[in-house]
Amino acid sequence: MKIISNGNVPRLAGRYFSSYWSASLLISFILSALFSVPVLAQSSRAPILLNAQTLQTETIAEVPPNLAGKQLQLVQFSGPIQPEWVAQLSAGGLRIVNYLPDYSYLVWGDSAARAALAQRSQQGGTDGLLWTGAWRDEYKFAPSASARVLEAQAEKEPQPERFSVQLVADSEANAVTLDRLLGMGGRITAQPGALPGFVNLVVALLPAQLANFAKQPDIISIHQYIEPELLDERQNMIVAGNVTGNNPNPGNYFNLLTTWGFNQAQFNASGFLVDITDDGADINPSGGILNNAMSGPVAANHFVLFEGGNRPIGSAVPTGTSRFVLKRALR
Repeated sequence: MKIISNGNVPRLAGRYFSSYWSASLLISFILSALFSVPVLAQSSRAPILLNAQTLQTETIAEVPPNLAGKQLQLVQFSGPIQPEWVAQLSAGGLRIVNYLPDYSYLVWGDSAARAALAQRSQQGGTDGLLWTGAWRDEYKFAPSASARVLEAQAEKEPQPERFSVQLVADSEANAVTLDRLLGMGGRITAQPGALPGFVNLVVALLPAQLANFAKQPDIISIHQYIEPELLDERQNMIVAGNVTGNNPNPGNYFNLLTTWGFNQAQFNASGFLVDITDDGADINPSGGILNNAMSGPVAANHFVLFEGGNRPIGSAVPTGTSRFVLKRALR
């Protein structure tokens, strides 16, 4: 007897199909009669899974878009996304910002495009469109940011704090949002890189002002900023299995390797290499590196995998041994 998965409903293959399901139905009927087992109604829609919360869209009213200018909007489809559904969003003047599980998108568009989207949704979703709703301010807050806002309310002398803010890339809307930030006494402390279509900022602002700042229509998300730390030593310990419970053991990773019988001389003599085939991993002025990281028209202009990172930028001769080998397409 063999069970085959067909979506979320298992079915039985083979000659026992009829007797198996007959027995199952009989058992279910007996249990229901004896113990009055209730049948729980399940949602007919998949939820939308956000960082802030889980949305059951059948309980959220579709509010007709009545705000001027561009806004973010949620769109949910009835099942696995079809190419023609995505094409209809773009054809309707909406810019897809990101996919959201399950079967949903966050889109950006003006009031006319959003009104047309709402009208299509109210017509019954014959083209796969199931529901559309506003990207509410409360959806923008990661739990860490929401918790920090609540904590700050009890502080007598709150100070500006750093938060990571992501915007949908729109030059006009972004300029208004940055002016709003400055007008609230905030400032930009960093501008990390972002994928196309997004703008990432680290801003300093009083936590009590975040709710007002979140009203800016181009804001996608707000997180409490976490200062990056160098944790490679912890990662090395974890990968090496030098842990107690769920925590890496304290100590120096290289000292640990020494106690295990490894040393730098062995590594230098091993001939171990990291082979990378890429276009643009390293740029040299006279046509690129032809063979490996130490050859080519000029010395390699990187410090990748040199012993101890001992390759000062700009120096003509590396002082260590690199394990970086590169084959690069020439143009």
